[in-house]
Amino acid sequence: MITEVGTILLGLSLLVSLYMAGASFHGIRRADSRWAQSGRNAANASAALLGLAFLALLIAFMSNDFRDIYVGRSTPVESCRST
Repeated sequence: MITEVGTILLGLSLLVSLYMAGASFHGIRRADSRWAQSGRNAANASAALLGLAFLALLIAFMSNDFRDIYVGRSTPVESCRST
């Protein structure tokens, strides 16, 4: 479940980043500060979404959620064995 949330957050961050580039370019080209401000706000939103996606990955690591391929390949086998 948490890996799907992280994937959705990464996708949303990509969309927001594409909007950020377009809005910033439009604001610079038209000399419209409202579009430039919208691009800056989108950059902040993209950073927040990436932070949340990182938090989702961190939670997957901490809970040993091996459904995620990255977690399964990056976790040492010794940490999975019970002592």
